[in-house]
Amino acid sequence: MNEPTCLPVLCTGLLPLLIRFNQHASRCEQMLMGGGKTTVVAPLLALLLADGRSLVVQVVPAALLEFSRATMRERFSAVITKPVYTFSFDRYADVNEELVAKLERARLSGAVMCTSPSALKSLVLKGLLL
Repeated sequence: MNEPTCLPVLCTGLLPLLIRFNQHASRCEQMLMGGGKTTVVAPLLALLLADGRSLVVQVVPAALLEFSRATMRERFSAVITKPVYTFSFDRYADVNEELVAKLERARLSGAVMCTSPSALKSLVLKGLLL
């Protein structure tokens, strides 16, 4: 999108959404297909929220993981740089100090962590078993 086209869309539809997300509370919003979730909203939210205080996690269906990660890397590789990591985890993996340290480094560096629902679910279930 070029600037003149993007600005009215951002002001009328996406700006209130971004303001609600910027309140640093966990939340879930629903948008229609083609509404710019992956290419506009997710990078803007990552820019606003990945400040080193909390870890920004982008959870997308496994089929969209590569596209979402590539989009984030494209957005954060030129003028504004930000690390983009992929989190992979399964029920057979161990939660150890190395994994915790990696997640902490990602948080502190203001990184964006892309993952699938199954990887996140496996981590949560593993945490319940510990």
